[in-house]
Amino acid sequence: MCPYCSAELTLKKLEKETEGRGFFKQETMYSCPKCKKVLGFSRGKFTS
Repeated sequence: MCPYCSAELTLKKLEKETEGRGFFKQETMYSCPKCKKVLGFSRGKFTS
């Protein structure tokens, strides 16, 4: 559940914006698809 707009969320519904390449320099920002508020960040998680 989004803490800002109370929308129901799952990992598949979250919007992801990824920058960088490789294992250590990759950063991902997660946001709510309904209200567009930033929900969190991840760094160094390798995704292909």
